[in-house]
Amino acid sequence: MENTNGVLPEDIFTVFARLGFPKYEARVYATLSACGKLKMGKLAKYSSVPQSRIYEVTASLEEKGAVTVSRDFPATAESVPLKQIVSWMGLCPSLHQSGNSTYMGRMKKDSNKRVRSILIQAAETASIHDPRMKSLYDRCAARHGHNKAIVRVANKMASITWHILTKKDPYQQAKDRLYASKLKNLTRVAA
Repeated sequence: MENTNGVLPEDIFTVFARLGFPKYEARVYATLSACGKLKMGKLAKYSSVPQSRIYEVTASLEEKGAVTVSRDFPATAESVPLKQIVSWMGLCPSLHQSGNSTYMGRMKKDSNKRVRSILIQAAETASIHDPRMKSLYDRCAARHGHNKAIVRVANKMASITWHILTKKDPYQQAKDRLYASKLKNLTRVAA
């Protein structure tokens, strides 16, 4: 089910909305993730956000740290790099280094708790059913325990999601039969 502008599937906007982005913010962020740097007029057109609201929406996203907006003429916006998004989601530990020793500390507390909890729940399931995520989980759990391994899997899933959105490629580890049945269920629910 394609968006009217044909840039992104409608499902992606729904996913961002469920992660706590309001409707227009979800549309703008998903469009910027897929298209890169855009002028405001093109961004309004591709994201199906009214041109009268595009500056307000990008300012709100800039406050959250999800996009950067240039003040040049014509104004442009682009999504922030992956490391900043993962940090905003709260999936990167604090890092303490001194000389040759490195210590990974606690999770950041000033992050989006809702997004982090959703990704951690998804990571719990993925670490059981997805062979690639299960392998990552097993390696991390052997060295650091269950909780840190699940956070590592959630971090990897956030990274993969970002790359899927920016490069417009499907997930390579997807099981074809399972993918087809889930897609069929999603289209049935959406209709």
